[in-house]
Amino acid sequence: MKTNFGKKEALVQEVEDAVLEVHTQLGSELLESAHEACPTYELELRGLSVQRQVVMPISYSDTVM
Repeated sequence: MKTNFGKKEALVQEVEDAVLEVHTQLGSELLESAHEACPTYELELRGLSVQRQVVMPISYSDTVM
């Protein structure tokens, strides 16, 4: 069984492979929306669950946004 570190390492490798696949097929001259959509699709093809544009609270200048 993989350790948590091993699982994280494997996930990072999947993301890197997916992004490389998109870059290989389409190149780097894509709109930002394509740079988001294409790797998302590629990761889903690999069986991973992906969420896009997730709202996260941030703290900036003593204010939570």
